[in-house]
Amino acid sequence: MFTKKNFLFLFLFAVFVTLAVIVWAMNKGFNLSDEGFYIAGYDRLIEFPFWLSAFKFLTVNTFSKIGSGLIYFRIIRLVLTITGSLFLSFTLWGLLKKFNFIKNKNEKRTLISLSLFCLMGSLAGYGLGPQTLSYNHYTLFFGNLFLGLIFLGFTNSDNRKKNMLISAALGIVCGLEFFVKIPTTILLSFLFLSMQFILFKQLRWFSIINSFIFALFAILAFSFISFPSSPKSILNEYYYVISFISKFYTHDVNYVIKNYIVGFNDFWDSHLINYVPHLFFLVMSLIFSFQNKYLSIKKVGNFLFLLISTAMVYSLYSKGYFLSGSKHNGTAPLIYIIFIFLFSILFFFHFVPRKKGLLSDFFLEKIFAGLALLFFPIICAMGTGNYLQVQILFFINTWFLFIYLVYAFSGFEKSDFNIPISILLIAITGKSIIDVFSGIALDPYKINGHLWEQTEALKMQASGETIFIDKELMSTIQKLKPLMESQNSDALFTSSELIGLSYVFNKKLIGYGWYDSGISPKEFFYQSYNQSALKEKNNICFMLLSAENNYKIFDYLNDKKINSKLVTLPWGNDSIFVYSRHN
Repeated sequence: MFTKKNFLFLFLFAVFVTLAVIVWAMNKGFNLSDEGFYIAGYDRLIEFPFWLSAFKFLTVNTFSKIGSGLIYFRIIRLVLTITGSLFLSFTLWGLLKKFNFIKNKNEKRTLISLSLFCLMGSLAGYGLGPQTLSYNHYTLFFGNLFLGLIFLGFTNSDNRKKNMLISAALGIVCGLEFFVKIPTTILLSFLFLSMQFILFKQLRWFSIINSFIFALFAILAFSFISFPSSPKSILNEYYYVISFISKFYTHDVNYVIKNYIVGFNDFWDSHLINYVPHLFFLVMSLIFSFQNKYLSIKKVGNFLFLLISTAMVYSLYSKGYFLSGSKHNGTAPLIYIIFIFLFSILFFFHFVPRKKGLLSDFFLEKIFAGLALLFFPIICAMGTGNYLQVQILFFINTWFLFIYLVYAFSGFEKSDFNIPISILLIAITGKSIIDVFSGIALDPYKINGHLWEQTEALKMQASGETIFIDKELMSTIQKLKPLMESQNSDALFTSSELIGLSYVFNKKLIGYGWYDSGISPKEFFYQSYNQSALKEKNNICFMLLSAENNYKIFDYLNDKKINSKLVTLPWGNDSIFVYSRHN
């Protein structure tokens, strides 16, 4: 029999293996584009504007004051992931105790199992994107804190003093998330307001006003830290936020919504529609299983549920939908989405009120908590240009909590559903392990080859740390290094795919470093250089890929004093054009 004790050991093993892979990968692989953009900003090598990457200001004024380096910020990401996940698990555990779902003798076991399963969900998206800290990981951390504080508010709803502290903490978290992703901030605030108006009658306006004051305080305090010169400089930066953000088509509301629709249609047509028959018969078998005593097909329904769920799991795994990584971003979410749909149906059957009314406080709190867990990944994923079904993978730890909630407190362990539900739990546990291994080691994000093929030791000039990279990238860097040394350049201007070279050579990066905008890449390319105020522009090295090289950039620069020399280097399927420039 599959028992909660057995699953505790399974979760413990899964977390241990997953963390082992992540720690092993800490000093391996380096993606020059996305990861280079992040790390160069954290180490103050990019002249990035506030309106383009506010979360970098958050990092520079916190973690960058303590340490630096690629490995350092990968560790920071892991620490934030673990702490946020544990906080959320602990607060949900307290709420479940309030609901009397936990017996005293099982308190510790439940807390450990809940925490481990939630952590597995937090780590499942580790193979998406670069390993280092990014806005997605900030959002996961602040989102976990926010939802945990919401659950803490449920647990202490009658305590005025604690309510005051919780609402203040919610405001501060919202204020900090404002600098990471504004759409998520708005949706989290809506979640908080919904909780106040649906569930709380006393202290409602006190909590809302208190939270708003502390959110405003967090925003103003961080703004003054980022721009200490004068209040006018702060107002100017926020003016640029409003005026420039509209030029970025990937941040435009219409673009984002249309992109989500296109992504979902593609996901439905190519993958999800294939599993509609499975889901239909699974739901029908559940309906049979929960019929009353006058309809004697309950055992038939249980058997059908076991048969179809096993067939579905086999079909999903046999087609490779369990893989994650750069090549499998479109299919990686499929198993999670199907499983959360199935467990939502189970949630409905088991948690609908039987003796208490639909509008009872107990029922409303229970349903609100369940819906918050279900919609949390969507709330955190909204607001980026990536497909929604891919973006939610960063935040599916609450789906894991939801699944654990349905399994652990619905009596499945002692029912005929024990075996099929256990199969589903084992399948999703196995997928989370494979996701991490596949996304980090087997198919790492924008890295040439598998991670164990990163065998060349490269000492980063910016931090002094040693990172292992692939032979092709090492060969390219070795060819570029003497050019940099012979020209004695003070700064770089690179294509977006080569931003990480500024970190490798410890050089200032002229311009914003990222060219994803509503205006043409060519125009933004020029603006990024021409608006730069760095003194290092007098002695600069240009490194451009073939497409950017065709822009004839020197014909459009404000300062025309160019003495350049072209060097062409092969790099993958492209070429790097290197220009040295001196006044």
